[in-house]
Amino acid sequence: MIYGGGKKGKMLYDLIAHKRVDTNQQSNPEESNHHIIGFIDDDPAKVGSQLCGLPIKSPAQWLTQKWEEPPHIWISSKHIMDQHAIKLAERWEGKSQVKRMDVLMKVVNGSAAQALGSAPTGAKVPRITNRK
Repeated sequence: MIYGGGKKGKMLYDLIAHKRVDTNQQSNPEESNHHIIGFIDDDPAKVGSQLCGLPIKSPAQWLTQKWEEPPHIWISSKHIMDQHAIKLAERWEGKSQVKRMDVLMKVVNGSAAQALGSAPTGAKVPRITNRK
């Protein structure tokens, strides 16, 4: 599940769906196959629509979902506070992992390139400051 139903959420979806990012940092073969089931967003204008063919729902709507095993939550943007995702994960009795994946798009020599930064929630993530 991706927290953020906007541009950064779509970029993260594309990276995970096309296996361009290792979503399993423990390298456990049993967990190497992740499926994105939808997007979480707090913006009422986005809730109820779809992104990449998947539903965008509010946190409250996802809480009504019945799970055999709660999904992992990937935070897609620096504008989404860790606490929003952690609060949702805690409602699933702490069985859901929260991870942050900041996706940064920058132009390099006239072509677009994606840079990824992955860190546990709450960790200080170094930012690139020399942008031209």
